[in-house]
Amino acid sequence: NWLCEDFTTETHDDNPAVPDGHTRFTFNMIQNATWTDGTPITAEDAAFSLNFYRDSSGNPYGVDLTDLAAAYAQTPYTLVVEFDTESYWHLHTVSYKPILPKHIFTDPSFPTWNEWDPDPTDPDEEFFVTSGPFTVSESVDGEFTELEYNPNYFYGIEHPDVPDGPTDTFAPDVMMALIAGAVGAAVVILVGGYVLMRQK
Repeated sequence: NWLCEDFTTETHDDNPAVPDGHTRFTFNMIQNATWTDGTPITAEDAAFSLNFYRDSSGNPYGVDLTDLAAAYAQTPYTLVVEFDTESYWHLHTVSYKPILPKHIFTDPSFPTWNEWDPDPTDPDEEFFVTSGPFTVSESVDGEFTELEYNPNYFYGIEHPDVPDGPTDTFAPDVMMALIAGAVGAAVVILVGGYVLMRQK
């Protein structure tokens, strides 16, 4: 759903072009998403992913796609997904599948999915791309993984310049919140003490 601007759901009752007993979803995808190598994320990637999961023997993401009749890119940013049964639960099935980079997975030298073991910290690793808010900058097996902000993330926000190293300054709104909290705590203590004294 994070790649989708809007979608429609149709059965034969909604659209006679949909075969009887089928459920068809048409997704209009956002058009500013990219993989970290700069390649656009399109409906071709999404359709490829669903078909890949369904057709890859033993792939855990394909176990609930046995009813998938078709998944294809109607346009570069319009994805059509059709199941050969009627159920609105199919939307849940489609929405939570990871999208694969088609240009990586169709590379002739790409290994099989269950042998793929990329090294995200290797600058020469050609088969590692992501699309999320972070990329892996450093990793040591069994110890730590360091992430850094992906400046090309399509849902990203503008980040102000942050000084290097520690700082003892606060943004004005943070400082006001701290002051308000301290004043509120002081009032509670004073009022509580007054009430206790009156009860004695």
